[in-house]
Amino acid sequence: MLLNRKNMKKLLRRIRNRILEEIVFLEEKKEIFAALFFRPDYLLAMIPLHGNMGDQAIVLSEVEWIKKNDEGARILEVSDIGLDKHKWLYRHVLKKWRNEITILITGGGFMGNLWPEEERRVLYLLEEFPYIKTVILPQTIYFDITLKNGECQRDFSRKIYQNHEKLTICCREHNSYLWIKGNCPEIKCVEIPDMVTHMCFTNNDMERRNILFCMRKDCEKAVSSDFLNNAKDMTHSFYPEEKICDIDTVNHRAGYVTRRRREYLFRRKIEDFSSAKLVITDRLHGMLFSAVTGTPCIAIDNRSGKVRGVYAWIKNCEYVSFVTSKEEFLHALESIDIYRKYQFKNDEILPYFARLYELIKS
Repeated sequence: MLLNRKNMKKLLRRIRNRILEEIVFLEEKKEIFAALFFRPDYLLAMIPLHGNMGDQAIVLSEVEWIKKNDEGARILEVSDIGLDKHKWLYRHVLKKWRNEITILITGGGFMGNLWPEEERRVLYLLEEFPYIKTVILPQTIYFDITLKNGECQRDFSRKIYQNHEKLTICCREHNSYLWIKGNCPEIKCVEIPDMVTHMCFTNNDMERRNILFCMRKDCEKAVSSDFLNNAKDMTHSFYPEEKICDIDTVNHRAGYVTRRRREYLFRRKIEDFSSAKLVITDRLHGMLFSAVTGTPCIAIDNRSGKVRGVYAWIKNCEYVSFVTSKEEFLHALESIDIYRKYQFKNDEILPYFARLYELIKS
Protein backbone atom coordinates (compact mmCIF):
# COMPACT_ATOMS: atom_id res chain seq x y z
CA MET A 1 0.00 0.00 0.00
CA LEU A 2 1.34 3.37 -0.99
CA LEU A 3 2.20 5.76 1.81
CA ASN A 4 0.17 8.96 1.97
CA ARG A 5 1.89 12.26 2.61
CA LYS A 6 1.23 12.20 6.37
CA ASN A 7 2.68 8.72 6.81
CA MET A 8 5.63 9.57 4.59
CA LYS A 9 6.46 12.53 6.82
CA LYS A 10 6.30 10.30 9.89
CA LEU A 11 8.60 7.76 8.25
CA LEU A 12 11.10 10.43 7.22
CA ARG A 13 11.00 11.90 10.72
CA ARG A 14 11.76 8.49 12.25
CA ILE A 15 14.65 7.96 9.84
CA ARG A 16 16.02 11.43 10.60
CA ASN A 17 15.73 10.88 14.34
CA ARG A 18 17.43 7.52 14.06
CA ILE A 19 20.36 9.02 12.16
CA LEU A 20 20.60 11.87 14.67
CA GLU A 21 20.52 9.37 17.53
CA GLU A 22 23.48 7.47 16.10
CA ILE A 23 25.44 10.71 15.65
CA VAL A 24 24.64 11.90 19.20
CA PHE A 25 25.66 8.67 20.88
CA LEU A 26 28.76 8.21 18.72
CA GLU A 27 30.00 11.65 19.87
CA GLU A 28 29.25 10.80 23.48
CA LYS A 29 31.00 7.46 23.13
CA LYS A 30 34.14 9.17 21.80
CA GLU A 31 34.21 11.57 24.77
CA ILE A 32 33.84 8.74 27.28
CA PHE A 33 36.57 6.76 25.53
CA ALA A 34 38.92 9.76 25.65
CA ALA A 35 38.33 9.93 29.42
CA LEU A 36 40.18 6.61 29.73
CA PHE A 37 43.38 8.51 28.88
CA PHE A 38 42.66 12.05 30.10
CA ARG A 39 41.26 12.03 33.62
CA PRO A 40 38.07 14.05 34.13
CA ASP A 41 37.56 15.79 37.45
CA TYR A 42 33.83 15.23 37.36
CA LEU A 43 31.44 12.84 35.69
CA LEU A 44 28.22 14.82 35.34
CA ALA A 45 25.58 12.14 34.92
CA MET A 46 21.91 12.03 33.89
CA ILE A 47 22.25 14.87 31.38
CA PRO A 48 18.82 15.16 29.71
CA LEU A 49 18.51 14.87 25.94
CA HIS A 50 14.81 15.75 25.86
CA GLY A 51 13.30 19.14 25.15
CA ASN A 52 12.40 20.14 28.72
CA MET A 53 14.13 23.50 28.92
CA GLY A 54 13.87 23.55 32.70
CA ASP A 55 16.11 20.49 32.89
CA GLN A 56 18.41 21.92 30.22
CA ALA A 57 18.66 25.19 32.18
CA ILE A 58 19.72 23.23 35.25
CA VAL A 59 22.59 21.63 33.31
CA LEU A 60 23.67 24.94 31.81
CA SER A 61 23.75 26.51 35.27
CA GLU A 62 25.61 23.53 36.75
CA VAL A 63 28.36 23.61 34.11
CA GLU A 64 28.70 27.39 34.36
CA TRP A 65 28.84 27.17 38.15
CA ILE A 66 31.51 24.43 38.16
CA LYS A 67 33.72 26.31 35.71
CA LYS A 68 33.28 29.54 37.64
CA ASN A 69 34.52 27.89 40.83
CA ASP A 70 37.04 25.52 39.25
CA GLU A 71 38.30 27.21 36.09
CA GLY A 72 40.32 24.29 34.75
CA ALA A 73 37.81 21.58 35.66
CA ARG A 74 37.43 18.73 33.18
CA ILE A 75 33.78 17.65 33.02
CA LEU A 76 32.67 14.43 31.35
CA GLU A 77 28.97 14.60 30.55
CA VAL A 78 27.02 11.36 30.27
CA SER A 79 23.40 11.57 29.18
CA ASP A 80 20.52 9.75 30.83
CA ILE A 81 20.14 7.40 27.85
CA GLY A 82 23.92 7.18 27.57
CA LEU A 83 24.02 5.61 31.03
CA ASP A 84 22.30 2.62 29.44
CA LYS A 85 24.01 2.66 26.05
CA HIS A 86 27.63 3.15 27.19
CA LYS A 87 27.55 1.27 30.48
CA TRP A 88 30.57 -0.92 29.71
CA LEU A 89 32.69 2.09 28.75
CA TYR A 90 32.08 4.59 31.54
CA ARG A 91 32.39 1.74 34.06
CA HIS A 92 36.03 1.43 32.99
CA VAL A 93 36.50 5.20 33.28
CA LEU A 94 35.10 5.29 36.81
CA LYS A 95 37.06 2.25 37.93
CA LYS A 96 40.31 3.63 36.54
CA TRP A 97 39.94 7.06 38.19
CA ARG A 98 37.96 5.89 41.22
CA ASN A 99 40.11 7.82 43.73
CA GLU A 100 40.41 10.98 41.63
CA ILE A 101 36.94 11.60 40.21
CA THR A 102 33.64 12.82 41.64
CA ILE A 103 30.28 11.72 40.30
CA LEU A 104 27.78 14.56 40.08
CA ILE A 105 24.17 13.62 39.35
CA THR A 106 22.36 16.51 37.73
CA GLY A 107 19.64 18.29 39.65
CA GLY A 108 15.94 18.21 38.89
CA GLY A 109 12.76 16.55 40.07
CA PHE A 110 13.11 12.96 38.91
CA MET A 111 14.08 11.11 42.10
CA GLY A 112 11.28 9.00 43.51
CA ASN A 113 8.63 6.95 41.73
CA LEU A 114 6.95 9.48 39.43
CA TRP A 115 9.75 9.08 36.87
CA PRO A 116 10.81 5.43 37.32
CA GLU A 117 13.33 5.26 34.44
CA GLU A 118 15.30 8.19 35.80
CA GLU A 119 15.20 6.77 39.33
CA ARG A 120 16.39 3.40 37.99
CA ARG A 121 19.47 5.04 36.46
CA VAL A 122 20.28 6.95 39.62
CA LEU A 123 20.01 3.75 41.67
CA TYR A 124 22.30 1.94 39.24
CA LEU A 125 25.04 4.54 39.70
CA LEU A 126 24.71 4.48 43.47
CA GLU A 127 24.62 0.69 43.69
CA GLU A 128 27.44 0.08 41.20
CA PHE A 129 29.87 2.69 42.51
CA PRO A 130 29.34 2.98 46.29
CA TYR A 131 33.05 3.68 46.81
CA ILE A 132 33.21 6.80 44.58
CA LYS A 133 32.34 10.20 46.01
CA THR A 134 28.91 11.11 44.65
CA VAL A 135 26.98 14.34 45.01
CA ILE A 136 23.37 14.58 43.88
CA LEU A 137 22.85 18.21 42.89
CA PRO A 138 19.67 20.02 44.07
CA GLN A 139 16.84 17.55 43.67
CA THR A 140 13.26 16.86 44.63
CA ILE A 141 12.66 13.42 46.14
CA TYR A 142 9.03 12.32 46.04
CA PHE A 143 7.50 8.88 46.55
CA ASP A 144 3.76 8.45 46.05
CA ILE A 145 3.01 5.37 48.13
CA THR A 146 -0.58 5.28 46.87
CA LEU A 147 0.71 4.10 43.50
CA LYS A 148 1.01 0.39 42.77
CA ASN A 149 4.14 -0.93 44.51
CA GLY A 150 4.74 2.58 45.86
CA GLU A 151 5.93 1.42 49.26
CA CYS A 152 8.19 -1.25 47.73
CA GLN A 153 9.74 1.31 45.39
CA ARG A 154 10.35 3.68 48.30
CA ASP A 155 11.94 1.00 50.47
CA PHE A 156 14.12 -0.28 47.62
CA SER A 157 15.44 3.20 46.82
CA ARG A 158 15.97 4.01 50.48
CA LYS A 159 18.09 0.88 50.94
CA ILE A 160 20.36 1.77 48.00
CA TYR A 161 20.70 5.39 49.12
CA GLN A 162 21.80 4.25 52.56
CA ASN A 163 24.28 1.65 51.28
CA HIS A 164 26.39 4.24 49.46
CA GLU A 165 29.57 5.01 51.35
CA LYS A 166 30.29 8.53 50.05
CA LEU A 167 26.94 10.08 49.14
CA THR A 168 25.77 13.66 49.58
CA ILE A 169 22.22 14.57 48.58
CA CYS A 170 21.31 18.20 47.95
CA CYS A 171 17.58 18.93 48.33
CA ARG A 172 16.10 21.98 46.67
CA GLU A 173 13.09 22.13 48.98
CA HIS A 174 12.44 21.40 52.63
CA ASN A 175 10.06 18.43 52.23
CA SER A 176 12.71 16.46 50.34
CA TYR A 177 15.24 17.35 53.03
CA LEU A 178 12.88 16.14 55.75
CA TRP A 179 12.25 12.91 53.82
CA ILE A 180 15.97 12.14 53.61
CA LYS A 181 16.55 13.03 57.24
CA GLY A 182 13.62 10.88 58.34
CA ASN A 183 14.27 7.89 56.10
CA CYS A 184 18.04 7.93 55.58
CA PRO A 185 19.48 9.70 58.64
CA GLU A 186 23.02 8.44 57.99
CA ILE A 187 23.25 10.18 54.62
CA LYS A 188 24.84 13.61 54.38
CA CYS A 189 22.05 15.93 53.24
CA VAL A 190 21.89 19.69 52.73
CA GLU A 191 19.34 22.19 51.44
CA ILE A 192 20.50 24.05 48.31
CA PRO A 193 18.31 26.12 45.94
CA ASP A 194 17.46 24.94 42.43
CA MET A 195 20.47 25.59 40.20
CA VAL A 196 18.48 27.93 37.94
CA THR A 197 18.34 30.49 40.76
CA HIS A 198 22.06 30.93 40.15
CA MET A 199 21.10 32.68 36.89
CA CYS A 200 20.01 36.28 36.39
CA PHE A 201 18.88 38.09 33.23
CA THR A 202 18.63 41.82 32.56
CA ASN A 203 15.93 42.62 30.02
CA ASN A 204 14.70 46.11 30.80
CA ASP A 205 14.86 47.14 27.15
CA MET A 206 12.75 44.24 25.85
CA GLU A 207 9.16 45.01 24.93
CA ARG A 208 6.73 42.97 26.99
CA ARG A 209 3.49 41.68 25.56
CA ASN A 210 0.89 38.98 26.23
CA ILE A 211 -0.06 36.95 29.29
CA LEU A 212 1.20 33.37 29.24
CA PHE A 213 -0.34 30.27 30.76
CA CYS A 214 2.38 27.64 31.20
CA MET A 215 0.66 24.52 32.55
CA ARG A 216 1.66 20.87 32.96
CA LYS A 217 0.05 18.05 30.99
CA ASP A 218 1.99 15.12 32.47
CA CYS A 219 1.90 12.91 35.57
CA GLU A 220 2.87 15.84 37.84
CA LYS A 221 -0.23 17.85 36.97
CA ALA A 222 -2.39 18.71 40.00
CA VAL A 223 -4.44 21.69 38.74
CA SER A 224 -8.05 20.77 37.92
CA SER A 225 -9.67 21.81 34.65
CA ASP A 226 -12.22 23.78 36.65
CA PHE A 227 -9.51 25.78 38.45
CA LEU A 228 -7.65 26.42 35.18
CA ASN A 229 -10.75 27.58 33.33
CA ASN A 230 -11.68 29.90 36.21
CA ALA A 231 -8.13 31.27 36.27
CA LYS A 232 -8.26 32.06 32.56
CA ASP A 233 -11.67 33.70 32.90
CA MET A 234 -10.53 35.85 35.84
CA THR A 235 -7.35 36.85 34.00
CA HIS A 236 -9.29 37.81 30.88
CA SER A 237 -11.77 39.84 32.96
CA PHE A 238 -8.97 41.61 34.81
CA TYR A 239 -6.90 42.32 31.67
CA PRO A 240 -9.44 42.42 28.78
CA GLU A 241 -6.99 44.27 26.51
CA GLU A 242 -4.16 41.73 26.90
CA LYS A 243 -3.72 38.69 24.67
CA ILE A 244 -3.64 35.39 26.57
CA CYS A 245 -1.49 32.60 25.13
CA ASP A 246 -0.50 29.06 26.10
CA ILE A 247 3.17 28.15 26.34
CA ASP A 248 5.28 25.31 27.72
CA THR A 249 8.79 24.98 29.11
CA VAL A 250 9.06 21.81 27.01
CA ASN A 251 10.06 22.07 23.36
CA HIS A 252 8.26 19.04 21.97
CA ARG A 253 9.82 19.39 18.52
CA ALA A 254 13.40 19.75 19.70
CA GLY A 255 14.35 16.09 19.17
CA TYR A 256 17.64 15.27 20.91
CA VAL A 257 18.96 18.36 22.67
CA THR A 258 22.72 18.05 22.33
CA ARG A 259 25.31 20.16 24.09
CA ARG A 260 25.69 22.28 20.94
CA ARG A 261 21.95 23.06 20.77
CA ARG A 262 21.27 23.30 24.50
CA GLU A 263 22.12 26.96 25.04
CA TYR A 264 20.51 28.14 21.79
CA LEU A 265 17.18 26.44 22.58
CA PHE A 266 17.29 27.66 26.18
CA ARG A 267 17.94 31.26 25.10
CA ARG A 268 14.94 31.12 22.78
CA LYS A 269 12.73 29.83 25.59
CA ILE A 270 13.97 32.36 28.14
CA GLU A 271 13.16 35.14 25.63
CA ASP A 272 9.52 33.99 25.66
CA PHE A 273 9.39 34.59 29.40
CA SER A 274 11.44 37.79 29.23
CA SER A 275 8.95 39.30 26.80
CA ALA A 276 5.77 38.41 28.74
CA LYS A 277 3.80 40.79 30.91
CA LEU A 278 2.56 38.03 33.22
CA VAL A 279 3.03 34.26 33.53
CA ILE A 280 0.59 31.89 35.22
CA THR A 281 2.16 28.48 35.75
CA ASP A 282 2.23 25.22 37.68
CA ARG A 283 5.66 24.37 36.27
CA LEU A 284 8.55 24.89 38.63
CA HIS A 285 10.78 26.32 35.93
CA GLY A 286 7.93 28.34 34.53
CA MET A 287 8.05 30.10 37.90
CA LEU A 288 11.87 30.26 37.98
CA PHE A 289 12.21 31.47 34.38
CA SER A 290 9.80 34.24 35.32
CA ALA A 291 11.71 35.05 38.50
CA VAL A 292 15.18 35.26 36.92
CA THR A 293 13.89 37.46 34.09
CA GLY A 294 11.96 39.83 36.37
CA THR A 295 8.63 38.72 34.89
CA PRO A 296 5.49 38.93 37.06
CA CYS A 297 4.25 35.44 37.84
CA ILE A 298 1.45 33.60 39.63
CA ALA A 299 2.57 30.10 40.57
CA ILE A 300 0.39 27.11 41.45
CA ASP A 301 1.63 23.86 42.99
CA ASN A 302 2.15 20.54 41.19
CA ARG A 303 1.63 16.96 42.38
CA SER A 304 4.98 16.56 44.14
CA GLY A 305 4.77 19.93 45.91
CA LYS A 306 8.07 21.13 44.47
CA VAL A 307 6.66 24.46 43.25
CA ARG A 308 5.62 25.40 46.77
CA GLY A 309 8.92 24.10 48.16
CA VAL A 310 11.19 26.01 45.79
CA TYR A 311 9.04 29.14 46.06
CA ALA A 312 10.33 29.43 49.64
CA TRP A 313 13.74 30.43 48.21
CA ILE A 314 12.30 33.29 46.14
CA LYS A 315 9.34 34.36 48.27
CA ASN A 316 10.87 37.83 48.67
CA CYS A 317 10.39 38.48 44.93
CA GLU A 318 7.47 40.88 45.11
CA TYR A 319 6.49 40.10 41.51
CA VAL A 320 6.06 36.33 42.09
CA SER A 321 3.04 35.03 44.02
CA PHE A 322 2.21 31.47 45.04
CA VAL A 323 -1.50 30.65 45.26
CA THR A 324 -3.57 27.67 46.38
CA SER A 325 -7.15 28.81 45.73
CA LYS A 326 -9.29 30.88 43.37
CA GLU A 327 -9.52 33.61 46.01
CA GLU A 328 -5.74 33.78 46.34
CA PHE A 329 -5.42 33.80 42.55
CA LEU A 330 -7.74 36.79 42.26
CA HIS A 331 -5.85 38.58 45.04
CA ALA A 332 -2.56 37.98 43.21
CA LEU A 333 -4.03 39.43 40.00
CA GLU A 334 -5.01 42.54 41.93
CA SER A 335 -1.68 42.83 43.77
CA ILE A 336 0.93 42.36 41.03
CA ASP A 337 1.75 45.37 38.86
CA ILE A 338 2.45 43.81 35.46
CA TYR A 339 3.48 47.14 33.93
CA ARG A 340 6.35 47.77 36.31
CA LYS A 341 9.98 46.78 35.65
CA TYR A 342 11.53 44.26 38.03
CA GLN A 343 15.01 42.79 38.50
CA PHE A 344 15.83 39.43 40.06
CA LYS A 345 18.08 39.69 43.10
CA ASN A 346 19.74 36.46 44.23
CA ASP A 347 22.32 37.91 46.66
CA GLU A 348 20.83 35.92 49.54
CA ILE A 349 20.85 32.69 47.49
CA LEU A 350 24.41 32.73 46.12
CA PRO A 351 26.11 31.82 49.44
CA TYR A 352 24.35 28.44 49.31
CA PHE A 353 26.15 27.65 46.06
CA ALA A 354 29.47 28.57 47.65
CA ARG A 355 28.65 26.05 50.37
CA LEU A 356 27.79 23.45 47.71
CA TYR A 357 31.21 23.85 46.12
CA GLU A 358 32.88 23.37 49.50
CA LEU A 359 30.92 20.13 49.94
CA ILE A 360 32.05 18.83 46.57
CA LYS A 361 35.71 19.65 47.17
CA SER A 362 35.86 18.48 50.81
